[in-house]
Amino acid sequence: MDHLYFSSSDEGTLFSGLVHWFASSYQIKSVIGSIYHDAVFTYDLGGKTLGKLSTPVGLSSSTGSIGVIDGCLSAIYKVCGGDCAIYEFWMMKEYGVKESWTKMTSLSFGNCDDGLSSFSRLKLVGATDTGDLILCCAPDCQLLIYNVAEKKSKIVLSNGYGYARIYVETLVFP
Repeated sequence: MDHLYFSSSDEGTLFSGLVHWFASSYQIKSVIGSIYHDAVFTYDLGGKTLGKLSTPVGLSSSTGSIGVIDGCLSAIYKVCGGDCAIYEFWMMKEYGVKESWTKMTSLSFGNCDDGLSSFSRLKLVGATDTGDLILCCAPDCQLLIYNVAEKKSKIVLSNGYGYARIYVETLVFP
């Protein structure tokens, strides 16, 4: 029997007609115990079916968030905390193919110089035309731009309330 656990702070990301989100699942095995497994779960709005995609190897869904960058399913994971927060940015170059997860860059924020605490959780919002990442920082509700080439971030909005999202107007319903 499979059981799914979703983060209450993580909303789904719509991509290619499916809603995607991180979740942990475990199977109850009477002899072995429980087997845990992190994955990207999908929900087909039209077909009303659940699906599952693999995550990059070794990364925990509890420290990540999903977004869509340059037409690819993308993820950002916190891989190190403490005084220096380090995040990895990944893209799934070929949708549905586990081996196509590609690490694009590491983002480091040292000693809270960038206004981020070691407790911050980043959510991918989008990318600029120049390839910089647009990120939302929780729980501080800050919007920041991360310059990938210079490895520097700049807080562009800090209001302490709400989350940033990409809005795409459409009349199409799946």
